[in-house]
Amino acid sequence: MTERGDEQLSVLTAFRGSAKSTLVTLSYTLWSVFGNQQKKFVLLIGLTQPQASIHFMNIRAALEGNELLGTDFGPYTIAD
Repeated sequence: MTERGDEQLSVLTAFRGSAKSTLVTLSYTLWSVFGNQQKKFVLLIGLTQPQASIHFMNIRAALEGNELLGTDFGPYTIAD
């Protein structure tokens, strides 16, 4: 859903607390960097600073802990 560029609007419905924002933020950010877009910088914006920090930490954990990402797209380094 996040990598389809031909759609201007996508709707994801699920119950409260089902990680909708987390999944979309994680998948779209990783696709923006590693996919067709090849973005060098990604800006995360959340309703609050702690919420944006949580999204950032989820992305960082995926990059550090997912061996498939490292094998397919690595080597890469994560700046602090």
